[in-house]
Amino acid sequence: MKLNILILVVIILLGVALNQTIDFSGKPQKNAVPIANTDTIKSRTGILPDFSMTALDGKQYQSRDFSGKMLLINFWASWCIPCLIEFPLLLELARLYPDDLVLLAISSDLDESAIRRFTGKLDRKNANILAQDNVLIIHDKESRITFDIFKTSLLPETITVNRQQEMIHKIVGADWTVEEIKTLLEQ
Repeated sequence: MKLNILILVVIILLGVALNQTIDFSGKPQKNAVPIANTDTIKSRTGILPDFSMTALDGKQYQSRDFSGKMLLINFWASWCIPCLIEFPLLLELARLYPDDLVLLAISSDLDESAIRRFTGKLDRKNANILAQDNVLIIHDKESRITFDIFKTSLLPETITVNRQQEMIHKIVGADWTVEEIKTLLEQ
């Protein structure tokens, strides 16, 4: 009986501790990833590396296929809460720039079905944007693009690329607005 009470007390204490460290409000935690500080948007220079990718629809692409367009390369996963909060903002940017911007949403999910479940739950407006030609969902199942090429260490991470395929900014975390990204894109 004493052992059962002790186990119950330990479980309750663990639950209280977990509840204090996790915010279930759906807002990204400032202490979970380095966001909302001066390091959120970093200067990133260099030419976009040449890499190949396959979209969920099976079409093959090379990074150089997007020369002359602005790119938002977003590294995300369906299990990453800040990524899910950020996703509609990325789609809104794709909607605003249908002819000038390509969104490469590169997921490091282990299972493609998790990506499909997530995209299948989008509301009608976002599902329509997801169907645009300038939005590509890429499953990086071996994390070759995410970790090997771009050395991404935290999700979400977004890299802005100009029309000359120069990487301009790296945005770590999900604490940004559409207006802030529009300003970066229009520089």
